[in-house]
Amino acid sequence: MVEQRKLPFVWNLLYNGIRSVGIGTKHFAADCYQTDIYEKLVGIEQVLFEFDLSKPPSEELVHTQENIASLVAELSPEDRARVAPLMHALTQCGKITPVRIGEGGTYLFGIDGCIFQIAQRQKLPMYGLESPERQRDLCIGKWEKFSTALKTAKENPPLFALMTHPRVIKMATDKIDEVHAAYDRGDAAAVAELAKDDQDYEKFVLDRNKIQALASIPYVTSRPTAVVVGVAHVVCEPSVLDVYRMKGITVERVS
Repeated sequence: MVEQRKLPFVWNLLYNGIRSVGIGTKHFAADCYQTDIYEKLVGIEQVLFEFDLSKPPSEELVHTQENIASLVAELSPEDRARVAPLMHALTQCGKITPVRIGEGGTYLFGIDGCIFQIAQRQKLPMYGLESPERQRDLCIGKWEKFSTALKTAKENPPLFALMTHPRVIKMATDKIDEVHAAYDRGDAAAVAELAKDDQDYEKFVLDRNKIQALASIPYVTSRPTAVVVGVAHVVCEPSVLDVYRMKGITVERVS
């Protein structure tokens, strides 16, 4: 049995007697948070995610991932084994990427997916804060960069050797460990600093903070709502929570 933990990034959102909750998530395994998720959803009447998780990913996004899977399949077993750790690290570090190779195009991963499944069992209404078109463009852009890098490296043995060098892979996997550790100890400053390492930081984090906040405010100010977004969106300033404060919503950190 998995040892249960408390979610480390949770805020009460208070407005005219309505109590909503903001949850900062990480897109990694979430079994250890299930008990606390049930507790955090008590009294909640609707749930908001970055995107509508009830809908399948776009055909374009699935096609992009299939291209990557095909490139990997063409590698020799030895080269496939060498690139596997890097692929895992890169896709997991792509914090905004909601679909994983080998998962059949499902969104149901990490804490977001766990909350989705629990909310579904409780028959809570669920909505997306960003449009399917925006989701498609963001995710495809991220995956196409990786696909191009993999294809180029595959056709250039010295570059492939560099890309899969143990030091490169260690750097990537070390980053994963840092993200896990910072999240699990609830270290907002460390998470915010790690998020800045993404070369598309402004596009994938800061630009989306305001979009998510403004889209969620009508829900938060009308009914008890759970706002479930990647942790970077609640700790990287100006954050979703900063916009709430400017709009008169009281924000109190719970954990």
